[in-house]
Amino acid sequence: MDDIIEPFLRAIWAAIRFILWEIVFNIIMFNIGRLTLLVITLGKYSGFKHLQKDTEKIALLGIFMVVLAWIALAIYNNVSK
Repeated sequence: MDDIIEPFLRAIWAAIRFILWEIVFNIIMFNIGRLTLLVITLGKYSGFKHLQKDTEKIALLGIFMVVLAWIALAIYNNVSK
């Protein structure tokens, strides 16, 4: 019985992981990176061609900005005590 259920549960878990990764990386981090680029370039980096071509780079910038904000908050909390 476990031989039937285990692959099914493994497939469901893989699907859930994939969906969560797509939501976090490609939607949330992409939009944080895009907003950062729009602020830095004063709205000039909003071309559709660049958005399609550089999706991963923009999402990585979003991750970098989240990590940078997290580090800034950690430093601020240690200094203010």
